[in-house]
Amino acid sequence: MKLKWPGFNEKGTVIIELEAETFCIAKNTLNVLGKSFIAKDEFHVTLIGTQAGLILLDKIKYNKAINQRCPRKKRLNQSTGHSSRPVR
Repeated sequence: MKLKWPGFNEKGTVIIELEAETFCIAKNTLNVLGKSFIAKDEFHVTLIGTQAGLILLDKIKYNKAINQRCPRKKRLNQSTGHSSRPVR
């Protein structure tokens, strides 16, 4: 399965969002050692965390050669240092 590059979010992380329907998630609350757990309504895999993401964004912002290689829609905004891609 081929996925599009998700881009950096407002926190500087890169995540791949996953559909909840992909997983067999319990609908009921689970109780483990007296603690209750419910399934999240959002699933994702973090590829690049905030700290590393902010370092990468800074490097991309100030390196014209790297910035030019960013996909056009996701090229960094020079004033903010963030992707022009809308955040969901």
